[in-house]
Amino acid sequence: TWPTPLAWYALKEVVTPPNWGLFLNTVLFNYTGWDSLGSVAGEVTDGKRAFPLGIVGALLLITLTYALPVLNGVLTYPDLSQWQPGTLQAIAANMAPWLGYWMLVASLSGSFALFLGTTTAYTRSLWSMGRPDVLGCQAYLPQQLGKLWRRYNTPWVAILVYALSTTFLMSFSFGILVQMDVFMKNVTLLYEIAALIYFKYRQPDRPRPFAVPFKIIGVWVMMIPKMFIVVTAMLFTDWRVWIVAVVFYGSITSAYFIRDFIQARGICLPSEQVILATPQEIESVLEHADLAAEFITDDFLAFRDDSDSDSDSDSDSESDSDSDSESGDDV
Repeated sequence: TWPTPLAWYALKEVVTPPNWGLFLNTVLFNYTGWDSLGSVAGEVTDGKRAFPLGIVGALLLITLTYALPVLNGVLTYPDLSQWQPGTLQAIAANMAPWLGYWMLVASLSGSFALFLGTTTAYTRSLWSMGRPDVLGCQAYLPQQLGKLWRRYNTPWVAILVYALSTTFLMSFSFGILVQMDVFMKNVTLLYEIAALIYFKYRQPDRPRPFAVPFKIIGVWVMMIPKMFIVVTAMLFTDWRVWIVAVVFYGSITSAYFIRDFIQARGICLPSEQVILATPQEIESVLEHADLAAEFITDDFLAFRDDSDSDSDSDSDSESDSDSDSESGDDV
């Protein structure tokens, strides 16, 4: 039978006071991570259509996946003070043995799918930071992370490092891991929000494949609730997580500004393996983002012009040497 509203209200007498830090961080853990999709945007076909449909569909599935089992569990076993990890599987097994096995398989499949998704996104970030920039300057991370498996074009070194680090973190408790993971994500989100607001004010008319509607007003309307939730969750986080995060992000931020300070004075830390994009690749990127005036130096533009002229001269030489070939084929 369905419990009456008074029965639902009576549950508060048997439920222990919540750990708000763990609660908020667990909720954010289940419903965040959408920004990591940008790490694999270059491998998605028709991203303008695929990303919105995928996010909306995934959000509905996530909500149903959490809401339906929990609702059924509360109706079947309302004494929440006795709930432990694995309670939902036990409740399902009591209802029907096959349902218990189904819940177990679903939990394992969901965890494995989550691991694959985070591996795909995060390893691409490690891979990109292990590659030197277009001018051949030193990468932010060791260049071994920028290696690809030639056959499948996958960042195998970054995947290996990510898998080993994940194996090490499995020794910590779930509560500490959730708070640490979400705290790191929240700091990253605050960086992203600050960058979004900054560029919306400084470059309001810049071409953007994905743009927040209603310009700067739309940005503030969407970001204020997000910032409130993020900051609230951070304030309730365990103090030990704060110490780890301050040390980690302080080191990363300091290293970034030191590198930027060195390169701003014309000192380019040479890379052992310079990976230069072709002029066609650079022009394809700049077609969607007006970045030439800010990020491409005169030296690189001169290099591109020289490469074009060399290519044209080679084509002319081939045309002169083979009089039987048509001009279009030589080009």
